[in-house]
Amino acid sequence: MRSIVRFAVSNPVAGNTLFLVVMLVGWMAMGTLPREVFPDFSKEAAEITVAFPNASPDEVERLVVVPIEEAADSLEGSDEILSFSQQGKARIFVKVKSGTDLQQFLDELRQEVDAIEDWPEDAKDPRIREQRVQFPVVNVNLFGNLETELLRPVVEDLRDRLRGIPHISGVNVMGMPRPEVRVIIEPGTLDRYGLSLAQVSELLAAQILDLPGGSLETTAGEVRLRILGEQTDPEILARQPLRSLPDGSTLLLGDVARIELGHQREQTIGRYNGFDSVTLAITKDESGDVIDMVAAIDLHYTTLHYTTLHYTTLHY
Repeated sequence: MRSIVRFAVSNPVAGNTLFLVVMLVGWMAMGTLPREVFPDFSKEAAEITVAFPNASPDEVERLVVVPIEEAADSLEGSDEILSFSQQGKARIFVKVKSGTDLQQFLDELRQEVDAIEDWPEDAKDPRIREQRVQFPVVNVNLFGNLETELLRPVVEDLRDRLRGIPHISGVNVMGMPRPEVRVIIEPGTLDRYGLSLAQVSELLAAQILDLPGGSLETTAGEVRLRILGEQTDPEILARQPLRSLPDGSTLLLGDVARIELGHQREQTIGRYNGFDSVTLAITKDESGDVIDMVAAIDLHYTTLHYTTLHYTTLHY
């Protein structure tokens, strides 16, 4: 350090020139540095997600989660395993021991999972990746007095537009309930035909694709069915046959139930300035710049021309 000070004092011109060069290089490099709001960091764990349509939580645990847990537990470096089994999907988290090469562990885990025998035919291929913590860098809020049926296409279009912006890695929609078909049955009607709610559910599940098992909500008479296939028209569903009657006619679903379009029970409810709101939480990739992303989102916002948005306001 003393030699540097001595050189600068004895050679002021060279010292000042070197200082200016360092300043110039730093100024030029500053524009290339990505600007962050929250850092993206790894939790030194593997995350495994599996979609298993139509399966109950018990089936997901028995046929998918347990085999994956056994495969992960057999690997050297595996420390803790945490799993969640839900209707139609599973999430497993495998924490590795300190000092373990995570990328090598992920490769070995993929090999072990691929080697699982008796994998359910209807279960999708597992997605295995490093578990990383990402915070949304921008939230876009849509709020106002607009019915869900009219707001949905606006939200979906805006989501697709935002996904097209460079360096945006994901757009998570919160506060928008998913559509569903409700089959509402009066118990007295079933008694007249000698049927139970469970039998109706089984008969429909055998005919309609993507009908989740365990769709009976209560024993009070309402069966809530989430149908992801093509048959989502209440009139078409009403013509679904249930059984043949003694007189040779066919008992249809519409004979014992009222079918209507609705929405799933909201798991997330958003409010903004006293209005119901839908939030689009936006995350970015590692090379994205927050300031540039906000500018791109602002440009998209100024070019939006939704005919229904006079009921709704965008804010971010």
